[in-house]
Amino acid sequence: MRHGNFVSGVAFVCALATLAGRSAALAADVQAAPEAFDWSGAYVGGDIGWLGPSGRWDIGSPGNSFFGPTAYSGGGVTGGLHLGYNWQIDAPFVIGIEVDWGLSNAEASSQTVGGLPAFGGSATSRWEGSARARVGAAFDRMLLYGTAGVSVAKFDYWMAELPPVTKFAFSATRTGVIVGAGLEYALARDWSVRVEYRHADYGKAVAQVSPIFGEQRHALRTDSVQFGFSYKFN
Repeated sequence: MRHGNFVSGVAFVCALATLAGRSAALAADVQAAPEAFDWSGAYVGGDIGWLGPSGRWDIGSPGNSFFGPTAYSGGGVTGGLHLGYNWQIDAPFVIGIEVDWGLSNAEASSQTVGGLPAFGGSATSRWEGSARARVGAAFDRMLLYGTAGVSVAKFDYWMAELPPVTKFAFSATRTGVIVGAGLEYALARDWSVRVEYRHADYGKAVAQVSPIFGEQRHALRTDSVQFGFSYKFN
C-alpha cells in the first residue's frame, strides 16, 4: 500500500508540475505578445530637410520666345511644422489628412538664357504650405504611406543683364499639385519619427519685363526630402 501511495503521490506531483509549467508558458506567451500599435489620433510635429527648385525660364512675347527656354536648378534648406489626424480603419490600413507650412531659402538659377551669357535668371522659394491626404499600411510601429494634395508657395523671380546692370524682379504666390511618399516609425506611444519625399508642380509664372524684352516666364517645380518628428495625442 505504501508503495502504491508513493507512486500515486509522485504521479500527482508530476501532474501539478506539468499543469504549472503549462500555465507559466501560457502566461509567458501572453506577456510576450504586446498589443499592436494604434496609429489613430491627432498629431503635431516639425520637419527639416532639403528643397530643390528646378524648371525652365525664357524671355519673349506672348506665344513667342526670344531667348530660351533654359533649364535651371538649385537647392537649399527648408523647415516647418505639420498637423494631422490618422484613422486606422482596418489593420493594417491607415488613412489621414495633414496640413503643413514651412520656410525656405532654396534658389534655382542660371547664368545664361538660350545659351546667351548676357542674361541670368533665378527663382527663390520663400515659403511653401500644403493640404494633403495620406494613405498607408501599418506594420505595428512602422507606417508606409503615400500622400497627395494641393500646395501653395511663394517665389521671388528675377532676370538681369550680366553683369546685373538692369534687373527685372517680381514675386508670385503659386498653387500646384503635390505628391509624395514616406516612412514613419513610432518610438513610443506618443512619439514618432519619419522621412518623406515630395514633388510639387507650380506651373508657369509670367511677368512683363519691358516693351523691348517682353515677358519673363518661369515654369517651376520643387522636390524635397525632409526628416520629421510627431507627437500623437492619446
